Amino acid sequence: QRRVEKVLDYMKIFVDAREIVAGVMDNKSGKIVALASSERFDPNRITQDKIEALNPKFTEYLYEPGSVIKPLSFAIVMDRGKVTPQEIIPTDNGKLRIGRYLITDDDKFPSLSATDVLVHSSNVGISKLVWRISGRELYDGFRRFGLGESSGIDLTRELVGTIKKAFMLRHPLHSANSAYGYGMHATLAQLLKAYSAFNNDGVAQTPQILDYFKDAQKEEYYTLPPTKPNRRVMSKDTARKMNTILQKIVQGGTGKKAQYEGLIIGGKTGTSHIATGGSYTKRYNST
Repeated sequence: QRRVEKVLDYMKIFVDAREIVAGVMDNKSGKIVALASSERFDPNRITQDKIEALNPKFTEYLYEPGSVIKPLSFAIVMDRGKVTPQEIIPTDNGKLRIGRYLITDDDKFPSLSATDVLVHSSNVGISKLVWRISGRELYDGFRRFGLGESSGIDLTRELVGTIKKAFMLRHPLHSANSAYGYGMHATLAQLLKAYSAFNNDGVAQTPQILDYFKDAQKEEYYTLPPTKPNRRVMSKDTARKMNTILQKIVQGGTGKKAQYEGLIIGGKTGTSHIATGGSYTKRYNST
């Protein structure tokens, strides 16, 4: 826990963030190693201005996750046999119009390999990929990953978030912006669960904080089994291919700053505008 708090302090200075929330989970068992927030309080003297900090943000802060959803979308399509990592995808120099709406990329390429759609975080590329499956298939895939439902973490309260209904995902615009993490709401706990499948041969682990309770006489009381069982969300082959792609994102893509000597790191970045009063602002959530 102390290590995580030091990391939080460093991250807050490094990214100039108002607040940092971080979690560490064992992908093989679902056991939570650490959860921490940079918004802290003294439990012996809780003042009025610290009331908001009492809420555990990892389960009670819903937000549009942005591009961290792209690997989920990609895996859903690949698991249906509709794309291979090496396939070339036209990305239209980073601009794709759907009616009066324009989907854009920060980095502009005429085409990319399917792997590089994730490495360079192409909104255009991931939109074209999810259009290869039905709205129902995309919806069911998101639900298998655990979006739009509780993660099953052993806390008394957890917000579940939302994803668009299957009939809405039949529309190209709704499926596109869902594919890159807008038009939905998720929590950090849900993302921990979803990403565990990439490192666990396709099985998403239910996060679990407690092993047991112990009373004053040191007698141990074991908790009930998780309310949400572990779930296979993709094939072992798809999970292992995704694991390799996530490593490439850190080696040469948007996640390069996450490299750490001596460790094999894989992952995906995400940045989403914060909506206030029905319109998006210039404030961001970053994952």
